[in-house]
Amino acid sequence: MYVKAGDKEFCLCNVNGEYYVVDRRCGHMNAPLNMGTLDGYILTCGMHSVSFDVRTGKALSPMVPHYLPPVPQKGAVVDNVGGWIEELIKHVSICDVKTYRAIVDGDKIKVDL
Repeated sequence: MYVKAGDKEFCLCNVNGEYYVVDRRCGHMNAPLNMGTLDGYILTCGMHSVSFDVRTGKALSPMVPHYLPPVPQKGAVVDNVGGWIEELIKHVSICDVKTYRAIVDGDKIKVDL
């Protein structure tokens, strides 16, 4: 679930009644993690399938490319620009996401910043 407080954006995750809060933006390409999927403790980005553990914020997997285009030779004309960009993206670093402590207070959930 997407939550905004001031200028901070969070992704609130409910795992069997336990709440976890991580930065909303993926540590790979800044995509909104709330538009991905949550399977147990694993939050997967909907843009490039990078997975994070919501308990620790650790990146668990590399980006999963949709296909692997051939790499153009130096000076070659790139016929498949989208494919070439996707190939380049594979080499972008994947950072962990920041986690925050969720505090349940009655029917409210507070975030310990």
